[in-house]
Amino acid sequence: MTWQRCFHLIRLHLDTSRTLPTTAGKVIRQGEDFGRWVATHRHGWDQLTGVQQWMCAQVIGIGPADEGEKPKACTSQADKWAMPYPPPSTSSARYT
Repeated sequence: MTWQRCFHLIRLHLDTSRTLPTTAGKVIRQGEDFGRWVATHRHGWDQLTGVQQWMCAQVIGIGPADEGEKPKACTSQADKWAMPYPPPSTSSARYT
């Protein structure tokens, strides 16, 4: 139900000739952060149903995020343990 409510609020926002926010915190209506909703659904496109994907694409004009837009995956604890210690320095002169 929350998805439909926010979708409807965004559609009303667009019907008043306003632009669709893409960053969180820019437009908040009735407690819903439109930018956060758009970003969440673009990054989580595969979790949407086929109907929700169609509605997002055809009605409000958003699609899945490109690979360059997606946040970097978190490093697992196992990968952190496998990293060399100490991490390689970025400069040749650490102490002078």
